[in-house]
Amino acid sequence: MDIVDKIDKIRIQKGWSVNRLASEAMLTQSTVSNMFNSHAEPKLSTLRAILDAFDMSMSEFFQEEDSQNINARSLELISLYNALDDVEKRAVFELVRTLSKKH
Repeated sequence: MDIVDKIDKIRIQKGWSVNRLASEAMLTQSTVSNMFNSHAEPKLSTLRAILDAFDMSMSEFFQEEDSQNINARSLELISLYNALDDVEKRAVFELVRTLSKKH
């Protein structure tokens, strides 16, 4: 399931309209509508605002639904990553992307 579909699924589970999601996330209605209409992945800041409205962390959002247990090392990695600022997170992402291309 992609990000926009997952956001929409959670929105529907909460019984929220697109307008309510925009309001709860303190985003413009056009930002949220455009995300759904064009099926474009939201910017990180938009995703954070939406997840804050859902009272959900990034790790909860990206956790696989059928994933039952995350080992301690993975939890530590997520915790360390969440403590980084946006620039550091982008650097980590690029490093992991580069390393994964080597394998």
